[in-house]
Order: sequence, then C-alpha cells, then structure tokens
Amino acid sequence: MSTLRHRLKRAGVTLREVAEETGESQSTICHVLNESLNGKVRGSAEKLLRERVAECATSNEEAQPF
Repeated sequence: MSTLRHRLKRAGVTLREVAEETGESQSTICHVLNESLNGKVRGSAEKLLRERVAECATSNEEAQPF
C-alpha cells in the first residue's frame, strides 16, 4: 500500500495546497506527513486527493470520443 505522500504526489497535490487548505506552513505539513498524520492534515490531504482524482476522471471521460 502506498503512503499518503506518494498518493498526493501521483495526483499532483502539492504541499503548498495542503498547507493552504489547513492553514499551516508547508514545513509543518512536510513534518506531519513524514512523522505522524494527524487528523487535520490527513483529512485535508485526502480531500484534495479525492478532488484531484475526480477531476482526472471527468477529464478522461470528456476526452474519449463516443
């Protein structure tokens, strides 16, 4: 199973985006992702990941001809 950090990277979600979502600094986000995922950061990161995956799925559906 991949880590949240790897899943965020693959989805194109940046530390800056997670920091803005949580109101924390990028260094805090990095530390939390490296050490222990607390609820606030994990929840925001998962939310951004779901949004990015949904965007990609929508883009792929629109790009495919019928």
